[in-house]
Amino acid sequence: MNREEKMNPSQRSSIVFENANRWSTPHISQIFYCALESRHWRGLRWFRLPVLRTEAGDFAGCRPGFAQGLRPDRPSFIRSSARSPHQHSIFVRSLRILRDMRANWLTGLTVCLALLVVFERNLQANSIPADLIGDWSLDLSTKEPAWLKIDQRDGTPVVYMRVHVLSAGPHKGVEIKMGRLTFPLKIKREGNQGPVTTTNTVAVGIKDGKLDGLIINETSEKPYDRITFTGKKFPPMPPRPDLSKVRFGHPISLFNGKDLTGWKLYNPKKQNGWRVEDGLLVNETPKTDFGSTGSYGNLETEAVFEDFWLHLDFLIESNRNSGVYLRGMYEAQVVDRDSRMQGIQGVGAIFGRIAPSVNAGKEPGEWQSYDLTLVDRHVTVVLNGVTVIDNQPVEGPTGGAIHTDPMTPGPIHLQGDHTSVKYRNIYLAPAIKD
Repeated sequence: MNREEKMNPSQRSSIVFENANRWSTPHISQIFYCALESRHWRGLRWFRLPVLRTEAGDFAGCRPGFAQGLRPDRPSFIRSSARSPHQHSIFVRSLRILRDMRANWLTGLTVCLALLVVFERNLQANSIPADLIGDWSLDLSTKEPAWLKIDQRDGTPVVYMRVHVLSAGPHKGVEIKMGRLTFPLKIKREGNQGPVTTTNTVAVGIKDGKLDGLIINETSEKPYDRITFTGKKFPPMPPRPDLSKVRFGHPISLFNGKDLTGWKLYNPKKQNGWRVEDGLLVNETPKTDFGSTGSYGNLETEAVFEDFWLHLDFLIESNRNSGVYLRGMYEAQVVDRDSRMQGIQGVGAIFGRIAPSVNAGKEPGEWQSYDLTLVDRHVTVVLNGVTVIDNQPVEGPTGGAIHTDPMTPGPIHLQGDHTSVKYRNIYLAPAIKD
């Protein structure tokens, strides 16, 4: 194996020129300049291109003095802008073609420009459009809540996406062709015989200035075999609010301790395990696992809210799980101190998004309290009197969110499709906007 074969792709574009003065025939020893108008580089750019020399030492068809003033004793370099092994191989092959050319200088220049145009178009076709980068609240044709985030690191696309539940990523196997991203995505739904998880193919890009996406699964029945979607991009994250200057209205009671007035099942087709007993809001289900879906329904307020402070008490037994969704979008985890779910999935966490600074939970079967403040997409969590999350930004919706637009008001949403749980003393004070 020679030295070039051992090198990684980022090194191979340099070795052609490192060996320039060692080649006998032909070799690259001098350079000339040409200009190329390039949308990718946003303007006119000058490129250094190699000039070929024959074994006898004369330039191939090049008039004397063409490269006058340049230094033939120093090798020159062209930096590869390749963002993938495939693009890099095109670049290296182009250089090798130039190395082997014995045509006159005009033909050489023409080929050089043609190769650069091909490389440039390939680079553009396999680059992420700038308008695609960011967080998106998706509008699926199936009306399922979904969220998408597209980023770029070192020229490589990084994609997060979730339809209701399961992991948001980052997803593997992302490809980009002609400005559109494709990648596999798992989606979990309730089937006739229980939860069903499918692997789908997502294709997304920008069309006519708008997000344009498609989710395909040929084995699924309609309407899940072909789901179209558009999206609304998140505005930039606001600065951290000064909570000492935020005014809140008079607290209102969301639960009267007598009945379910002001509350409703999120999905009326599911079983209702909620009832009022001895002044408590009780959910009772036979489920004991922590699966992300179930046959029992979630309960939510009929009213929707923007920014607010929320207080509630909860009682959770050992090996049980529930959650409180702020605005139906961000879940404050409800488990006991000793739950197998800890850290970013434990009590005091904004589930999967922000871990509490300390486990301030109580033992199973004890009443615990939450004070939750949501202002300008920043959340503060006080668990049992201890501030465990202090005014931190929430970057996107958590798993199980019922909508994904951070600029849209939403309800207080209680998980009922998990396990049994009890709540009491539910109060909310809305933030007052000037």
